[in-house]
Amino acid sequence: MTEQPVNDEASSDLQDEELLLAHDTDGSPAVLALVAFVLAVSSVLTLGVMNGATYILPILTSEGPQSRGVTAALAGAMLALLPAALGWRASSRTLPSDPAWVFAVARAAMALALLAGLLRLVVAVILAVNGETAGFSRV
Repeated sequence: MTEQPVNDEASSDLQDEELLLAHDTDGSPAVLALVAFVLAVSSVLTLGVMNGATYILPILTSEGPQSRGVTAALAGAMLALLPAALGWRASSRTLPSDPAWVFAVARAAMALALLAGLLRLVVAVILAVNGETAGFSRV
């Protein structure tokens, strides 16, 4: 058998087309980066859906305020992982043809989300150690 010469240009064009198709079907990195950034900012400011107290306080009615606050802070730390994961996915899916701001916004979202998670963990430790004397009105 004789081997056929490999056409590098045709195979590279095919790989580029497959890469663009995969890029289009998995969601735009720009949209993911913006969603991650908005969720990260709301997590840092403990607004709306990213506040752990929104989900925990209605469930835990019989336990003391200390355990409710600690559990709400831990839930907020877990919720902060969502924008971090979205930012990671957006930053790893960027193509050279994407604008530069997409990568920067995705990385900023990851940094803000990890900061929010760390702050929630610190609040949980402070509440666990000091109890009700910590004086946090908003977790």
